[in-house]
Amino acid sequence: MQGEVLLKLQQIFGRDRVLTSKTDMMTYSYDASFATQLEPKEPEYVVISQSTEEVSACVRLANTFKIPVYPRGAATGQTGGAVPVKGGIVIDLAHMNRIIEIDHRNMQAIIEPGVIQDRLNQALKAYGIFFPPDPGSAKMCTIGGMVANNSSGLRAVKYGNTRQYVLGMEVVLPTGK
Repeated sequence: MQGEVLLKLQQIFGRDRVLTSKTDMMTYSYDASFATQLEPKEPEYVVISQSTEEVSACVRLANTFKIPVYPRGAATGQTGGAVPVKGGIVIDLAHMNRIIEIDHRNMQAIIEPGVIQDRLNQALKAYGIFFPPDPGSAKMCTIGGMVANNSSGLRAVKYGNTRQYVLGMEVVLPTGK
């Protein structure tokens, strides 16, 4: 089964974006949380996604083989959410980092999950607006991770958490749909 899964992952992502080396597995075995650094958990595979279609195909494959999937951005989280506690596939979303559109009149931005929070605010600054949630890792955390963890930070009392700013999402369901 492992050989078949590896082959199918390489068909989806190409050989260069499917990682299997021991060093790569170690790199993806923890996040910024203290507990996961003490007890890292290695994935079986890491894939570097560049599109929603690739994520969808990977999740569909994982569902077929009953393999757990863990989305990961910058791994700055303190919760262990991006750590593969049961092996499986880590999908690195950091390369899905495009700011697709800024509609400043309606105070909306369409972005991919790998956009760094500080980079988004730099882009918004030209319009005199900003994305208020401000976790301590704003210079390196991704918006996808902020959404997954409902990040807040020092401005939360005045402006609220990340969830107050999400108007819609394109998501991949566990079936890959």
